[in-house]
Amino acid sequence: MAAETTTHLICAPDFDGIATVTALHHPVGARIATDAALLTLTLGNGGIRQVHAPEAGTLGSFTVTLGDAVHAGELVALMDIEEAPTGWLFSPDESAGNAHSGTDDAAGGIDPSRWLSVSVDAARLAHRLGVDLSELPAAGRIDVADVEHYVREKLAQPR
Repeated sequence: MAAETTTHLICAPDFDGIATVTALHHPVGARIATDAALLTLTLGNGGIRQVHAPEAGTLGSFTVTLGDAVHAGELVALMDIEEAPTGWLFSPDESAGNAHSGTDDAAGGIDPSRWLSVSVDAARLAHRLGVDLSELPAAGRIDVADVEHYVREKLAQPR
């Protein structure tokens, strides 16, 4: 059985002001060791900060490029990290024997409509606007338009 992976959102560490991306240390698709440097940021005061891999995994993508300005906490990369089986989360193709009651489809697996995915651009916009994606009433996939609609609705509500 192939190991299950989860996409982790890797964000810039805390710092004051704005930093510039000055190095990307690995190509997309590379296998990365735990705590390996993914990219280097040069702070406005000349200091250097590196963003490290939280666990071993595969580098899915960078959401920044060389020379980009980055704020603290901004999404900078996505990594696919192998997860140890916990028993509470199953992929849509898992057998019904592992599924919790009420969640399996006619074929015996988990109903894929119960899964949520978020586009990279939507995650980046949500981060910049301070939006908690779990509050969006979207089902299936969250795109930029969903985040924009949610923010417009929140702004239109009386205080």
